[in-house]
Amino acid sequence: MTENRLLAEYLGFESNYAHGIIRNPGTNLFYRTDFSTASNYPYWSPDKDWNQLMMVVEKIEEDDPTADVEIHGKCCSTRALGGEYFQRNEVIGETKIEAVYNACVEYIKLKS
Repeated sequence: MTENRLLAEYLGFESNYAHGIIRNPGTNLFYRTDFSTASNYPYWSPDKDWNQLMMVVEKIEEDDPTADVEIHGKCCSTRALGGEYFQRNEVIGETKIEAVYNACVEYIKLKS
């Protein structure tokens, strides 16, 4: 499973991966999951799109009132259940979005 797919499933998106389309049931917006899909829908790329990535950050913080995502320059940390911190630093992300994306992916993997 790709990380982008993991994030879509965490958000509760409905999928038809055979056709390369996912749908956000909350907003009824559709996204493509691969570039070979012939469609006018935007590509699902939270690793490159801040608006899409922030949907994940907000859901992490909504799902658990004790959870938070802290962003400091090119570093990002998430607090998982139990108060453990998983630090992200400049080695993990060359850019801010990469650091936040990687922190969200690891948080979701550890929570699963």
